[in-house]
Amino acid sequence: DAQQMMKVFGQGKAQGTSKTSSEPMHPIPQGACLRVILTLPPPSVKLGILLDDNTTFGMPELKSVAKNSPIRSQIPVAFHRNSCVVSLSSQAIGHAEPKTARKCADLISKSQEGRIKPVKLEVVLVQSKMSTAPPLRRKPSPERKLSPEPIGGTYTPNHEGGSNAANEKNLFNQVSKTVLLDFFSDEKKPAIASFIRERNLPGNLRSAMERVLRSHKRLLELADLRDTAARRKEAYDIIETILPDTFTEKAETDNSVQAALLELLVSYQDDPGKHKHAVEIIQTLFPDITKEKRGIDKKLKMAVHAFFSDKNCTSLASYCEENKLGVEMRGIMRRFIDKDVRLSQLVDQRADENRRVEAYNIIEHSSGASNSAKAATPVYPKTAVMDPPTAAYSRPIVPDVHANAFFSPENIKKVAMKLDFEARPRIARDGSKEIEVHERKIPDEILILLTVDLYNRVMKGRVMSRRDKDNVSWGCAQILFYDHGYKKVTRMSNLEKTWESRLEQAYISGADMTPVNRNYAGSKSYTDKIENDYPGLLTKLYEYAEKSIGKDAPFVEKAMFMNEISMEDAADDPNMPILELNKTRLSAWVKQQKRSEGVEESAQAKLESKPEGDYLSFEKIEEKHPGLIDDLYNFAVEAMGPNASYHILATCMNEKSKEDVEQHLTLPLVMMSKATLPNWVKKRGL
Repeated sequence: DAQQMMKVFGQGKAQGTSKTSSEPMHPIPQGACLRVILTLPPPSVKLGILLDDNTTFGMPELKSVAKNSPIRSQIPVAFHRNSCVVSLSSQAIGHAEPKTARKCADLISKSQEGRIKPVKLEVVLVQSKMSTAPPLRRKPSPERKLSPEPIGGTYTPNHEGGSNAANEKNLFNQVSKTVLLDFFSDEKKPAIASFIRERNLPGNLRSAMERVLRSHKRLLELADLRDTAARRKEAYDIIETILPDTFTEKAETDNSVQAALLELLVSYQDDPGKHKHAVEIIQTLFPDITKEKRGIDKKLKMAVHAFFSDKNCTSLASYCEENKLGVEMRGIMRRFIDKDVRLSQLVDQRADENRRVEAYNIIEHSSGASNSAKAATPVYPKTAVMDPPTAAYSRPIVPDVHANAFFSPENIKKVAMKLDFEARPRIARDGSKEIEVHERKIPDEILILLTVDLYNRVMKGRVMSRRDKDNVSWGCAQILFYDHGYKKVTRMSNLEKTWESRLEQAYISGADMTPVNRNYAGSKSYTDKIENDYPGLLTKLYEYAEKSIGKDAPFVEKAMFMNEISMEDAADDPNMPILELNKTRLSAWVKQQKRSEGVEESAQAKLESKPEGDYLSFEKIEEKHPGLIDDLYNFAVEAMGPNASYHILATCMNEKSKEDVEQHLTLPLVMMSKATLPNWVKKRGL
């Protein structure tokens, strides 16, 4: 028992001495006792443990062990809380029996001081429990000898009551079950002795593990055949059969008792205050034991999702080592993957994007670490009349499965790939109406907000790579731009970087009332500024450049030639600018001129098509005055030269026509432009 164990490890020796002192005699804890050898990290690393003084037993007490503690996996779960520290032993401090939490912390720190290599510290722990009567020692009956010994029999020396003993036994069975599952899910496939030595398991857990393996012949065979996922899964099922999970049974029992108590509250419906107070008391007595499990399942899915997103890691063990995940998390992830045959096959196919998407879908629809999902929702009674005070305790709303399936990355990509932006008329995705297609290109504030919201709904609870996030962002933008009548997706490449950061900053500061309003005010191009300040200069220099170096010369040479000419003009006239044209600026200006020529050409075509007006069409002029336009064209060619541009020739023809009209009022006025002259020349075959 605990007294004998403490005498063996040194505590009884201190009490058995004949020293007389004024220190009061403290009772001895009657809980389970454990000797564990801890491997301490360097002094710069925090242990993550909470110690406090236990005045009842006069010993330091271990209150809790942090989840990220480096020694958490070395201490069994049953001793993480309410365990007294009996003694400490190391090379630096020898054997010590601290009486206070401060002394215990100082001894542990002293064991780490000046040590480069890991330090071994032997700790004796005993669970903080009182005993009002000595334990009864009964010989087992012949009937009990025929049945196998319960796994937790050696772990529950406390016999205060049946419920406490049963709880301790269930707790020990769950610890033994976890150790066995970790053994079969270890990718290193160590032998049983090596696994026990590496984990530094206490004696009662070692005996329980060996007893379970010996009790089932097939399980003992699978200990040497756990190289495939199918055999590991078979071992998991056998362990579940031998050591069943009591989580579901306890949850169903608590729900049944809770429902029965809530049914008794129907008589309190006339008094809403008493009714609400009684419901709060009942729910306090029966908390939701599945809340913590849901959080664990969510973290587990995110970890497995991140593992499948990492294509560089060769195995789960290497991934866990790189991301500093403990052996416990590695074992849980391995069992999660082995539970689904297809998921275990996809581990070696993560390089293929389609296989990763398939794995994500399997992870998303998996039930989690265990199959206890049916106990996740408490059962509440159905009463005929429900007053407003009891409305908050009605059955929770079941989420829409189809809605959750829509907000999956693979479904968003599938829907976006089917959209046809070129189809006319554009029909809504559900076929209910026709979408009006407009000419706007820049998305408005509502569309930006909708895109950010849809992106966040798809990414909720998922850990994805940057490339996969960009694919999700593209799919969300495709769907919403299609629904809002845009011809294509524009200006949405920095969805997460730009718009989400603006929204978050607006929420924090409260000063920006329009966080998704675009700050695009436009800018004036260099060539437009030159055209406004010096009208016609670029046209003159460009035509001169084409005449000098040829029309087929590249834009780079034309820009350099125009810059040199502008420098000569500026030397003669200081009011003239020195141009700084380049290939990009000049080509953009030429394209702009061609677009304006096309508009002017269409306007002239409309003018010529009019039967009446101030100006006669070229056909009317040729009909009434044959050869008039030909004479004007020949005059312009002789005056300006055959290589002159259409713009210069048209200007010369217009000036000559004005002079002729002033001399002969009966002649019509010919108005030619650089857009209409090429068409006229082409028709005449000149």
